[in-house]
Amino acid sequence: MRLVNGRYVLIILFLTVYITANIVSAETINIKILREITISSEWITLADIAEFEGISEEDLIKLKKIRISRTLLPGYTKSIPRGQIELLMENEGFNLSDFNLDIPGLVDVKTATRWLSEAEIIEEARDYLIDYLGYQRDKLVIEQRFSPPKVALPDKEYRLEFEIAPGSNKSGNISMQTLILVDNVIFKKIYLGFNVKVLREVYIAKRAISVGEKIRQDDFYLDVRGLDNFRGDLILDFNNSIILDGVVNIPINKEGVLTSYHLTIPDIVFPGDQLQAEIIVGNIQVTIMVKARRTGKKGEYITVENINNGHRFQAQIINSHLVRLVQ
Repeated sequence: MRLVNGRYVLIILFLTVYITANIVSAETINIKILREITISSEWITLADIAEFEGISEEDLIKLKKIRISRTLLPGYTKSIPRGQIELLMENEGFNLSDFNLDIPGLVDVKTATRWLSEAEIIEEARDYLIDYLGYQRDKLVIEQRFSPPKVALPDKEYRLEFEIAPGSNKSGNISMQTLILVDNVIFKKIYLGFNVKVLREVYIAKRAISVGEKIRQDDFYLDVRGLDNFRGDLILDFNNSIILDGVVNIPINKEGVLTSYHLTIPDIVFPGDQLQAEIIVGNIQVTIMVKARRTGKKGEYITVENINNGHRFQAQIINSHLVRLVQ
């Protein structure tokens, strides 16, 4: 009888140790998830949000790979119910009774954010614009037309690319598209606008100059100005034919910049005008009277007609009374 009782005692002892060991083992398989978590990956996985204790390497790898949901845009928070996490674990073949789950009813997962400031965007855009325009930095005045918003980005490396429409002006109002790339994928597009002025040496009018006046150098002073778009060509040489032979066609305001836009060379010969024509062949010069067949300015070639025999030829206008043909 004592032997039998001893066997019962051993069996009871064995069962107690086995059950206790399993209970202890189960209690050491812990998964803990905090109430609020911030991550930077594209997908929310159990590896991103959970802490693990007392689990085999094989099961740990399997658990960590469980995808729960895609993350939201930077700065936003995704609320994940505890039940969703438990269901995904069961779908992977895990028995929840084997785990001690320290998980709140809702887990708030916020997407990590880095902010791209206005100053950073503008600084890179200015550098790109200077290279694009091809002027020295100290020759340009670049002004913002409007301010871009600061941009919330995933907490990853990024880069900016800029695009200016082909054929855009090299000064004045310039618009450019800014591409923000994260992981080599376009994350966001924004548009920037600048007013670009090029510092140039120009002649500035000391007074208002009216239509019909001849240009005099004394009426201008030389200065450096920031110029955006302007009409015509800048005039820096007063021996230019448009200065010597031209007159003001469009008024120049006081402090206005002198360009060819304001000037015109007037017609000085008209159809029917009788002119003297010099015909030079080698060392021989012949003078005849001709009649103009069309209107012309100084220096232009027009058709003239010999008054005596009606022969027509091209001759260059020298002044309002003389044309010349050199052969």
